[in-house]
Amino acid sequence: GMYAVAKAGGAYVPVDPEQPAERTGYILEVAAPVAVLTTERDGFEVPGEKSVRTLAIDTADLSALSGAPVTDAERRAPLRASNTAYVIFTSGSTGRPKGVAVPHGAVVNQLVWKRAEYALGADDAVLLKTAATFDLSVWEFWSALVSGGRLVIAAPDGHRDPSYLNGLTAEQSVTTLHVVPSMLEALLVEGGGVLAGSLRQVLAIGEALPAATAGRFLARNAARL
Repeated sequence: GMYAVAKAGGAYVPVDPEQPAERTGYILEVAAPVAVLTTERDGFEVPGEKSVRTLAIDTADLSALSGAPVTDAERRAPLRASNTAYVIFTSGSTGRPKGVAVPHGAVVNQLVWKRAEYALGADDAVLLKTAATFDLSVWEFWSALVSGGRLVIAAPDGHRDPSYLNGLTAEQSVTTLHVVPSMLEALLVEGGGVLAGSLRQVLAIGEALPAATAGRFLARNAARL
């Protein structure tokens, strides 16, 4: 659903189906989406008396719809780089959650830079483990696709299990890993200081990287940090 929205030139607003109904209701009120895309498995329900069209994409009959790219004539508004690509809401720890809107142009610029900076290509495999409600997911969602590579999707809640992530990374020959330093430390502890040999680079972002963690990684891993 997210890819379809982006390809059509629209904006997606990720919502955690397990978060409190009050937060979901607030996000829907502020973002005012034209529709909610979900799955039957998630069992998502629009909270309160709000009226938002909901579509379960795993059971919807789309057989009558064309699989051809969206044309300019089908769009309700011109497609511009300044159009919003996604809106992610803050935690609200200092007050009401605030929606941060990022335009298509900014996302494309960042991904084009990243593809060149880290030499991402068709031989790469990127691990997707971050929930869509966090900014880091944008790099994970799109890096492989814009590079012709392979996207390895972790199980729901798999991001909390270092043993599972180390195993999946090795099993699926992941080459590029995005991780916050605290999780990198957890992966190193679980793996005895050694991560999957398939890794070509590990991007530690989102927090300050402790020198001890960096040193522990570089001591026994050939991947670029």
